[in-house]
Amino acid sequence: MKFYIVGGAVRDMLLLLEPKDIDFVVVGATQEEMIQLYGNSVGEHFPVYIGIVPDFEHLGKVEIAMARTECKIPYLEGHKAFRCKFGKDVTLEQDLKRRDFTINAIALNPYTNEIIDPYNGQEDLKNKIIKHVNEEAFIDDPLRALRMARFASKLDFNIYPETLELSKKIDIISLPIERVWDETQKALSSNNPEKYFEILLETEHLVQFLPELTMLVNIPHIHHEEDPFEHTMLVIQEGVKLELPPEAIYALLLHDIGKAFTPKEVLPHHYEHNKRSELLAKEISNRLKVPTKYKKLAIWFTRNHMRLHNIDDMSYRKLTNLSVDIIKSKIEPIMIIKMALSDEYGRKGTIKYHTNYERLLQAIDIISKVSVENIIEKGFIGEKVGEMLHQKRVETLRKEI
Repeated sequence: MKFYIVGGAVRDMLLLLEPKDIDFVVVGATQEEMIQLYGNSVGEHFPVYIGIVPDFEHLGKVEIAMARTECKIPYLEGHKAFRCKFGKDVTLEQDLKRRDFTINAIALNPYTNEIIDPYNGQEDLKNKIIKHVNEEAFIDDPLRALRMARFASKLDFNIYPETLELSKKIDIISLPIERVWDETQKALSSNNPEKYFEILLETEHLVQFLPELTMLVNIPHIHHEEDPFEHTMLVIQEGVKLELPPEAIYALLLHDIGKAFTPKEVLPHHYEHNKRSELLAKEISNRLKVPTKYKKLAIWFTRNHMRLHNIDDMSYRKLTNLSVDIIKSKIEPIMIIKMALSDEYGRKGTIKYHTNYERLLQAIDIISKVSVENIIEKGFIGEKVGEMLHQKRVETLRKEI
């Protein structure tokens, strides 16, 4: 019985990154032996055990999978349509061969520090290449088309040309939408989320779960040198530079999605695209089953992003309305401003907007301190209280800004 560290942990160690999880594979063991050592398996489709690896007590309890091979069941579809073979006779090299990419098919003997790399994953790490391990296994698992793009976005690697072409043969339509969103959410958390969407656009997988985004390609775009798709990619890059969280990157991804449905007769203008974007943000978020915080922020920003670019010229009444909207939304104002800046900076050529967002921050601060108590004390009730409070907020802004 031999234990090896495998997968992403080895990859990250070789890249001098801190691995998030350390997973082990055991070779030369039977199920009976593993059950005797660790109790029943927690794996649904193949044996995975939770326990302590001998001499590595400092790692605590880890996942230990039995070495296995996989083969596709012809009459089934989807990510889970595989039959696994596991047991004492499955070798480490056989286990590594079933893995998706060479950079994930590297093992480490933790007792000797020996690297086992039968598919030259270290060379691909050095060259920053995402390359499949074997053609049959790669094509059989539709999730790998998304993982390919996600690893490219996470590591800022390029796709091996043959791997890219193979991925185009994969149909991801059978994947549960939860798996699609899981990969997409991880890409939104990466340093290069645009790479994920650009690669999937090229492989024609993006159209299978986010067709509205693909429709932005080559649409005329007033005041922009780039089309709305390229603008969106530039915007999410700027969002990463400003260290925005993934839910904000998602909102930026959808902020101009309504431009895909601009009537042809008004192009290159995109009048009221924010209203169309808001409706699509709701529809897309429901379809992808995104978390509530992602959906709420996307809906708010798609509806309001154009207002944020007009702060300099806003009347005190409109500035009050926007400030109250932000306060009620319970979204951090600094995050909203960073999102608006990302939209402004995400373009080719000269930046045409230089909005004074300090004016908005001042307004929010002032309005949040305006009290309703003295209005109520004067005897106003019902809707009149709201009207008087709004008027008081406007007058206070006029005096202080």
